[in-house]
Amino acid sequence: MRLATIISILVILASSTSAHANGCHFLDLYAFIKDYRIGDVYCSKGKLMGKATNDLYVQQIGGEGPSCDVTFIQNSAAPYGNNWVEVSKIHIQQNLCALKAGNIHVSHLSGKVPTYTTKEGSFSHSRSGNITITGFK
Repeated sequence: MRLATIISILVILASSTSAHANGCHFLDLYAFIKDYRIGDVYCSKGKLMGKATNDLYVQQIGGEGPSCDVTFIQNSAAPYGNNWVEVSKIHIQQNLCALKAGNIHVSHLSGKVPTYTTKEGSFSHSRSGNITITGFK
């Protein structure tokens, strides 16, 4: 095997195992809404792989898709104070991704009702599923 071919294979393998959430075995949640943040996250299935102020991603583990409760918080003392309180709680779940993308489910648990869009991942295109929170009712 030529050296160039070996290097090409190694580059492809390295890019497919990056720490960034890609592949249909991940579920991403985005919530870029002014004055709101993602609060606590508890996953009964799957694993929380990363969380920031306005986004998170979870991974399926052990033959089951991710299943998590996610809270949203708001600063009730804004703009001068710092008192973050829970204003909404949802449950997110993605069916197992194996040879095809898993269906995504979002359910409201308490507080304000979110508006959102979902997009299934793709097994063949190695694309994660995603949920985008667009606001609250």
